[in-house]
Amino acid sequence: MTHLNVAVRVRPLSDREKILKSIPIVDVRQNVVAVTNLKVPEHYAGDSRERIRRFSFDYCFDANSTQQDVFNVIDNVVKDAVNKKFHSCILAYGQSSSGKTHTMMGFNDDPGLTPRLCDRIFSYLGGNGVDEEDVNNVTIR
Repeated sequence: MTHLNVAVRVRPLSDREKILKSIPIVDVRQNVVAVTNLKVPEHYAGDSRERIRRFSFDYCFDANSTQQDVFNVIDNVVKDAVNKKFHSCILAYGQSSSGKTHTMMGFNDDPGLTPRLCDRIFSYLGGNGVDEEDVNNVTIR
């Protein structure tokens, strides 16, 4: 059986958006993301569209979430999957300039998921009955 976890991270407003005095239209509360459609009037005067749409996900990170916040949650998910001997994959998907590369790679002083998980992966395997000799002979292609 396949199980898929979906995590959403909302990026903060860019400097350009702040200069233009843009207002945030995405709000994160626990595992729900609310998106406001500014084209729909607040009082629904003859408009059948919803002004606020809500979407539920397994994990949600607001615009103030740090790389460490994201890693702490994803680290536990990957560790549990590896301990149960499940295959795992992390995929970043989204619109251009939505923060995929930042979340996955980060910077040297604030690494993203990929470098952090690469540092941690062998410690996951150590508690799974994998011999130290096997871990030392792993070839990454």
